[in-house]
This record gives sequence, structure tokens and C-alpha cells, in this order.
Amino acid sequence: MLHVESIDHAFGVDTVETVLDLLPAPGRDHCSRARWLPLRAHFFVRPHYGQLVLIDLDDYADTLDRLLRLQPRAIVEMSPGSVQLWLTIDMRYAPKDALTVTRELTHSLHGDPACIRTTQVGRMPGSINRKPGKGNMVRLLFSAVQDLSEAAYLQETSVKSVPRRPSKVVDNSAADA
Repeated sequence: MLHVESIDHAFGVDTVETVLDLLPAPGRDHCSRARWLPLRAHFFVRPHYGQLVLIDLDDYADTLDRLLRLQPRAIVEMSPGSVQLWLTIDMRYAPKDALTVTRELTHSLHGDPACIRTTQVGRMPGSINRKPGKGNMVRLLFSAVQDLSEAAYLQETSVKSVPRRPSKVVDNSAADA
């Protein structure tokens, strides 16, 4: 059921179509695939979709399996060790819930807290990360048409209980006599 794809070649039709197919129909209809092809540029996108959750994970050291359990729409590698996690919440939730999910997952996954906003843009796979000292091809590591797994989300964001040390009980009953 999982489709994992690593794209190491230049910006091509297959990369653009894979990414655009992940977008809801209203955003996809306004994108001309042909105009993206000749560009080898610093490209940012954000679909106009209220249920979108975008997590920016700089220096991500954990496994991709942890992210895949959440059932993302896409995992995009911006540079070695830095990824963006694209998720959508089910339509039965309000767009404001996407912001809550973004905050909680960013905290839990140790993401970039400066990127928690509904206007946060993501890097377009196939474009070039033009940040100083980078110059990497932005790669699509994973794509699927699915919504966030609520069970995995709750497991990921649940407060881990810290075992408390039992307090030392002092019997002062003899002193009361």
C-alpha cells in the first residue's frame, strides 16, 4: 500500500504530476504542469486547503518509519537530514484543527517552531534548495493519497507519563503520644 519514491533526476513531468496529484482538486486545477518544467529554481508551494498540516523538520535524525506511521501525503527532503512532512486531516475537522495538529506534531517531532502557521510554505520537489551553502535538489521521498492516522497522531502526541519516585514515608506516630 505504501508508495516510496526517491527522485534524483531533474525537474520532470513525473515529479510535478506526482506532487500535483496529491493536491485537492481546486488547487490542482489551477496548475499548469508545462510552466514548471523549464525552471530549476527555488520553488515554494502551499495549496489553498484548510486541512493541510506542514511540519518542517530540520536535522531530522529519527527514522522515516516514525513519520510514515502518521500516514502523510508527502515527505519531502529539502537537504540531507532536513525534511518536510505534509499531512491532511479529514474533512470532518475544521481548518483551525489543522493548526492545533501542526503545533502538537511540531513539538512532538522536534520540528522548527518558527514554521507553525497556516501560511507556511513548503519546497516543491524537483526544484533546487537555493539556501546559502545548500544547492540541493529537493526530493520527494514518499507520496500517497491518505489522511493523517488519528491513532498514530494520538500515540505520537500523547503525554508520556514520567514514573514518580515514591516519597519516603516517615512514621511520626510515636512522637504524637
